Amino acid sequence: MRALGVDVGGTSTRVALFTGDARLGLHQIARTERPTNPRDAAEAILLGIRDLFDAGHDMEVTACGIGLPEYVHDGTVTSSMVVQFTPEGRSAIARELSAFGTNTIIRVDSDVRCAALAEWHASADQGLSLLYLSVGTGLSSAFVLPGGELLQGARGAAISLGEWPAPPGPDESIVHGNLEQFASGQGIEQRYLIATGRSLTTPQIAARAAEDAVAEAILREAGAALGDAARRLHAVLDPTRIVIGGGLGSATTPLWEELESAAVKPIPQRSPIDIRQAALGARSGEVGAALVALSALM
Repeated sequence: MRALGVDVGGTSTRVALFTGDARLGLHQIARTERPTNPRDAAEAILLGIRDLFDAGHDMEVTACGIGLPEYVHDGTVTSSMVVQFTPEGRSAIARELSAFGTNTIIRVDSDVRCAALAEWHASADQGLSLLYLSVGTGLSSAFVLPGGELLQGARGAAISLGEWPAPPGPDESIVHGNLEQFASGQGIEQRYLIATGRSLTTPQIAARAAEDAVAEAILREAGAALGDAARRLHAVLDPTRIVIGGGLGSATTPLWEELESAAVKPIPQRSPIDIRQAALGARSGEVGAALVALSALM
């Protein structure tokens, strides 16, 4: 069967076409990317669907999964801090897909849960429990139980790592806000701008780290804070594995080096922590979105 996996980010939206199913795995046929309109997340999704159709792909899809950088509870979007995804937008997507001749099932979830599910499937271990940290433009986390069940929380809010307090400055007087403002891509860009007066993207900052002491220090501070957070979550949830994903988290940078080093510090009476970068890299979100939708057919 065919499915769409949609990964809506703060800056871009990826729409990917797959064949396969949730049990046997997915094969990606094609993918398109469009800029996200924060005021109407459905806009880029509709354009992406039309891009795939215009490229000659069969768009009779059985399921469409949409991952959003928002809180989602039982399929209902309950926040609009990054993007707005309205019932009208969802209906427009349903109408667009129905024009291709199928009654497509549409499922919506938080993007980090979609990515976590994709990484759990990629492990090929049904008994695995997995803690997933997404480090990209924003910062969030998700937990997958053995058997592939996603931990939702009572209100769908079990993704809120970014709202943890950030570490204080060296003299304990500098307050950085929450962990997302300190260690996410957006937070790193803002901290670099304040420190240097230069506005650079996170990839540009990472590329400069070998020759720019400020860039390296900010990345390492962010990595140390994230590693400490991962270690604390591990102590509470005791997962089999921790996976670090997102565009920044899955890249090889000083942030990852420091994160890994901080996370694996021994915990008394515990086995060593199994922590690794996402097997699917930045593709986790779109793959997981398709899996969320296909799982509804099982």
